[in-house]
Amino acid sequence: SNVPTYSAWDDHEYGSNNAERNQSGKENSLKAFKDLWANPGAGTQKLKGTFYTYYWGDVQFIVLDNRWYRWKPEKTQYGESQKQWLYEQLENSDAPFKVIVAGCDVMEAGYGKDL
Repeated sequence: SNVPTYSAWDDHEYGSNNAERNQSGKENSLKAFKDLWANPGAGTQKLKGTFYTYYWGDVQFIVLDNRWYRWKPEKTQYGESQKQWLYEQLENSDAPFKVIVAGCDVMEAGYGKDL
């Protein structure tokens, strides 16, 4: 096939139901996810996770990782470091259209710090 297929994970690819950043075995989940999906990236050299960005014509897709840094006590799905990466992507982008992708509802109850 000539159609690229990319992915964002959620709890059941990452770990147990409603898993957060303290999920045991998450390093194994990250390795398996990276081995399975031909995504154009996974995190950065300094930040682990499955977030990445790519362009398709005039559109920049920014795919977030809503599990690696997720922590309900801090009311965040994305963590400060990944959110900073997102802001940098938006500020430095010259794409006229941007699409932000996440593996779950960005307005999920209990995670208001991300909005």
